[in-house]
Amino acid sequence: KKELKNSVAGKNKYFYANMNTNVIASYMVHKMGWKEYKKMLKEIFNEKVGIENDVVMHQPSNSKRSQHTLTYGMYITRYDYLRIAIAMLNDWNNNTCEGQYLKSLYENKIKKNEDYRNKNEAFSKPKYYAGQFHTFKNKKIFVLDGYGGQTISIDFDNNTIISTLAIHRDFNWMKLVHSKF
Repeated sequence: KKELKNSVAGKNKYFYANMNTNVIASYMVHKMGWKEYKKMLKEIFNEKVGIENDVVMHQPSNSKRSQHTLTYGMYITRYDYLRIAIAMLNDWNNNTCEGQYLKSLYENKIKKNEDYRNKNEAFSKPKYYAGQFHTFKNKKIFVLDGYGGQTISIDFDNNTIISTLAIHRDFNWMKLVHSKF
């Protein structure tokens, strides 16, 4: 009420950063406590999505266990990544609360305005960003791009999920994946 009083929102701009995710996760841990936060993760990922193992979240290396702080990364198996993608596709199609949220991310996507040198990578072709997902102007596709070229592309219009598992980015994502859209 004080800090933002009489202020006007600026233009939405794309800046790739994980700070927002870290702040939100840390705030949730602060408000819920570790026990309830872990319970929530278990309800979402283990019970709803059906992943096999617990989600492992990281605290920054220079923080203490007693501090309510998290960093954005998590460890899950490649099969669990697919289970999450399937749950996202099902939520989208069944218009659940989560599906409505995903649709709102797509509707509020922001143009990236980035010029990438390697036009064959998964994050370079989509020119829009929606939450933590790369996406396209007129295609309801979310692309998740991870370390070494690991990607999951979810095509909501065609009910298709394409996953690449790689340890290097030296493959042509445009030819292997994008050409299937």
